Amino acid sequence: MNWPVSPCIALKRVVEHGAARDRASKVTALLALVALGATTGLVQLASADVVELRSGDLVEGRITAMDRGGVTVRRAVIAPGAGPARPPAAGQGSSLESSERLGWDRVARVAVDGATPVELPAWLAEGERLWRARLRLVRGDARLAAEALGPAWTLDAPEGPTGAIAALVDLHLALAADDRPRAWRAWLDASRLRRAGFRDAALETWVEPGPTGMLERRALVDDATGLCPVLPPFPTDDAERSRLLEVLRAVRVGEDGELASWRDMIMSIVDPSIAPPPAPAPPRGGARSAEGVSEEARRMDEFLRALRAARSADPAERARARDVLASLRRRMPEWTEAWARFAAGSGLLLDGTPEATLAAQLELMHLPARFAEVQPHLARRALLLSADASERLGESQEAVELRRRARSILPETP
Repeated sequence: MNWPVSPCIALKRVVEHGAARDRASKVTALLALVALGATTGLVQLASADVVELRSGDLVEGRITAMDRGGVTVRRAVIAPGAGPARPPAAGQGSSLESSERLGWDRVARVAVDGATPVELPAWLAEGERLWRARLRLVRGDARLAAEALGPAWTLDAPEGPTGAIAALVDLHLALAADDRPRAWRAWLDASRLRRAGFRDAALETWVEPGPTGMLERRALVDDATGLCPVLPPFPTDDAERSRLLEVLRAVRVGEDGELASWRDMIMSIVDPSIAPPPAPAPPRGGARSAEGVSEEARRMDEFLRALRAARSADPAERARARDVLASLRRRMPEWTEAWARFAAGSGLLLDGTPEATLAAQLELMHLPARFAEVQPHLARRALLLSADASERLGESQEAVELRRRARSILPETP
């Protein structure tokens, strides 16, 4: 049968417009169209694979990979302004193809011209849970997002876009539950995948009530540093310190040397008795050093090292670190000043002299005065440290007032 191409194109248009109300029928009809083209030899698509997104859009092409991290689809690319695509000659594929990696949270159904993995239903079900949680988090509802995942859900962040979404969702939920060790684990997984190219701009911010009662959107992952601004590496007590170190030691970072170094640096900030990792080599004549360390990563490493050194057991090291932090504050995002002030102030308290204590309190008071809204935990801790220092100096009434103000920022936790 020698059909012209135009009836096949017309059939495709009928499928696209007439079956829009029934997505399952649309997928079935498109597969029938591909089969028709293969039978007649006149319409040759790359394959019979179709991925239906939750938005209702269809991605047609050839599925080259399916795993826990997502589904990869290769499809022909039509240059802008090139007019209608012409079918390739018999036996020839498209001269230009693109590959798209889709997370399971975006995928509603998959129609494959061949066998599908037995795990596909489980991947689609997990994707639906992440999709529902993601929608709720984007509008600032962490409670319903946790309900969408279910009580048995735990973070598993495989390589790919699905893992990135899972890690960011868990980071949101951990912060909402005030579980900082869990949040650090989620941040490391999200950072590993973000640095591999998998990210989600909507989930890299979070929504919270502002001082006027209106919802405000704040950065959950800082673009300049990759850190989570509301997750300072200063544990509240020994129990949290032990749990945080356990989580950091267990989390995987893959082959990402920079992220591994940051992980080890954070551990040394959590417990300054832990030696920091070796410093990266400085850049030589370019944006990256011979070891592949970027200038931005070197500055980030310098900041983390100064945070640790500001609270070390060596008074001279603490003094040098305070100078470094004062210099870095002028070159880094504003939120890093809160971390720097806390590190400098809590380190000055180790000196034990009345002069150093006063200097420490001046540093620490920057947090409740300027950062209470965006760093409530750190502001509360700064006030409690200052109250303890005032108590030691015999200023009992001042200590009472500082503790009262700390409770006004965040209530006492059991």
